[in-house]
Amino acid sequence: QLRDLDHVLALEMGADDVLDAGTSAAVVAARLRTATRRRGQSVPDNAGPDRLEFGALVLNLRERRVQLHSVDIGLTEGEFEVLWLLASQAGRAVSRSEMLRRLRGLPYQRIDRSIDCRIYRIRAKLGDADGPAQRIRTVRNCGYLFSPAAW
Repeated sequence: QLRDLDHVLALEMGADDVLDAGTSAAVVAARLRTATRRRGQSVPDNAGPDRLEFGALVLNLRERRVQLHSVDIGLTEGEFEVLWLLASQAGRAVSRSEMLRRLRGLPYQRIDRSIDCRIYRIRAKLGDADGPAQRIRTVRNCGYLFSPAAW
């Protein structure tokens, strides 16, 4: 393990964070997600859109805000990230593997149902849970597809 002095020196020399060999993979993954979020807050204007609109649905990346028919929809950070990723790829099926890799930097494992759980909650909050999903569709043996025309 790193001694405190080594840790302090590394931070003073410009390191954003310091990890030692005993740090668990879960902690490393959480720190990477945090660093990615921080970097995302200062994205230059030319890096991509910070607002997506599909009919009555509006997503604002900078404010982390979703509105449907001008009503705020309370999404968790994880739900927002999944919805933003799908909406930014509207009309294209996005695999669970790609979602996990892009959102959490982790390889897909078939037992990981976190994406499916978030999709379920997003559908419920956006009124897409009754009957067959039309706005966020499941693509069998692939992943999910955000339908840009269904809003």
